[in-house]
Amino acid sequence: ALEIVIERRSILAPGGLFALNRWSHPTLTPREPPWLTMITGGPVIFLAGRTRLEYLVFNRVSGRRIIGITLLLALTPLLSHTSPLAAASLSALVLLLVAVLDKRHARQRPPEHPNPAG
Repeated sequence: ALEIVIERRSILAPGGLFALNRWSHPTLTPREPPWLTMITGGPVIFLAGRTRLEYLVFNRVSGRRIIGITLLLALTPLLSHTSPLAAASLSALVLLLVAVLDKRHARQRPPEHPNPAG
């Protein structure tokens, strides 16, 4: 199941880049936001896959990644009124926020040992 999540992420990432390149031109305005699904869907699937991997390896779920997924899903309706570049930038900022929070959480803690679920 994890392989399917990673595979879908690898399909959405190039689609998001194509949408960003296609609709970021100032004279082109998208009539429908299918680009938004690709631009925000990629990071959501990435965080979901990373959460699943963390559960399988360490037998825990990171609240920081759940917050990141929730934040991306909450921002999606608002991002439909912006440009694809703004949507991609905000998606990247959410991923950066999750990474900074992870780094802060791991500071001054010993490396974790695997504790598989099951």
